[in-house]
Amino acid sequence: GSRGAGAAAGTPSRRRQGAAVERGGPERRRLHPCSERGGGARAGGGAALWSGGSGDRRRRRRASAGAAMRRKHELSVDSWRNWIAFFLLGTFNNFGYVVVLSAAKSLAASFSAQQWIGLLNWADVGLGFVARAANAYAADHLSFAARVNVAAALAAFGFAGVAISGAVGFWFALLSITLVGASSSWGESCLLGYLKGYPTSLTGAWGSGTGMAGVGGSAVYLALAAAGLTDAQIFWLSLPTVAIYLFAFHVYLQKPESARALSLQDGARGSDEDDDTTHLLRNDDSTPRLIIASAQLDDGDDEVRKGQPDHGFKRVMRCARLVTYYGVNLAAVYWAEYVISVGLAADAQGKESGASSSLYVRNSYAILAFCYQFGVLISRSSLSVVRVVRIHLLTFAQLIMFGAWLFIDVTGALDGSPAVWVQFGLMVVVGLFGGCMYVNTFANLTVDAGIPDKDRELCINLVAMWITLGIVGASLTDIVLDFTILSGRH
Repeated sequence: GSRGAGAAAGTPSRRRQGAAVERGGPERRRLHPCSERGGGARAGGGAALWSGGSGDRRRRRRASAGAAMRRKHELSVDSWRNWIAFFLLGTFNNFGYVVVLSAAKSLAASFSAQQWIGLLNWADVGLGFVARAANAYAADHLSFAARVNVAAALAAFGFAGVAISGAVGFWFALLSITLVGASSSWGESCLLGYLKGYPTSLTGAWGSGTGMAGVGGSAVYLALAAAGLTDAQIFWLSLPTVAIYLFAFHVYLQKPESARALSLQDGARGSDEDDDTTHLLRNDDSTPRLIIASAQLDDGDDEVRKGQPDHGFKRVMRCARLVTYYGVNLAAVYWAEYVISVGLAADAQGKESGASSSLYVRNSYAILAFCYQFGVLISRSSLSVVRVVRIHLLTFAQLIMFGAWLFIDVTGALDGSPAVWVQFGLMVVVGLFGGCMYVNTFANLTVDAGIPDKDRELCINLVAMWITLGIVGASLTDIVLDFTILSGRH
């Protein structure tokens, strides 16, 4: 009973002590009786702390807000810097490839091989499939920096080779063009894989750059050719673009905050350790996680079901099944747009176009190439405005354009001026569909939740290989059409 009474009697005292502590009063010493002097010091310190606490908190909040603003500014600067870097990389990765396409008709004519223009197009992508497959293999053995250097070296040798091919022969021109195309394919697969460590918005920067390569490459060729420069001189002048490409990657581009997300040991080998880091680096709040890739596993994938890693050919086949939808649609669109923009564009005005009194008809092939690349630039820069998930709709639209262009060439319905301007407009539409397919396909791949993060780079490489299949198919189609129903048009 007395214990209960004492406890009851002590309760108000404890409350008073608590109140004293809140006020920083002398009761604080009795709560911290380490020593009389120390207790007094603590009491005085407590009084000072509590009396000035609100001001300290305000100062800390202001300092924290200032640091946050500085950090936000730094991130904004880094974001724009990386956007520009990927824009430059996209531009100069594809610049030489576009110049070759723009020069195809002139190069073929210089070797009296007009009927083999499709072969020049094939040479531009001939090693593309091999280059992309080699890049997927090199991901386990070479750093991204080393692979970018390989792309630059291939481009430099290719430019120089085309420049001197007039003194060697048509076969040497084909070989050199193959190096230029291999550089573009290798670099594209490498840098698309590198983008997995950055926000999805930078895929749009890369896409805009590749679109600018189309416009810039064709415009530069058209301007220099109009100024009287030969094909050899134009390709010599293309060499400095290799230096800009290297500068953009090695010097200007800010590397991801977590090197482990892209290291050879973790990122390229598909280690599970960096999956969360890669996810955080890649996505932002404005980007939805999509589930497009089929994540269904067949009876032969028991090891994956049980969480055991698969390797080699088995892993490649599993990833290939995941991205079949992307690959087939991308290849179909590339096949249609390359048949249109190369073979059908070359015959769009018939064999008398060179003698036409109209400047636009005489230069219709180069202008059509520019129109196509202009459409590609617009649509590859539209990712922040237009996002397409059902990419098969773009496939259907591009196949309709193929049918329309084949009809135009066979019938000669739009020969001469001013009808040639209708062709220019239609070619812009072809570029719009093609560029929209490209940028949306790879943007969707970076956020598709049906693809494991450890397999994402391999899946991107596999889809990029479908591009080469589409272009090679287009080259073969161009050759068949030139020797059959379009033989009278050139």
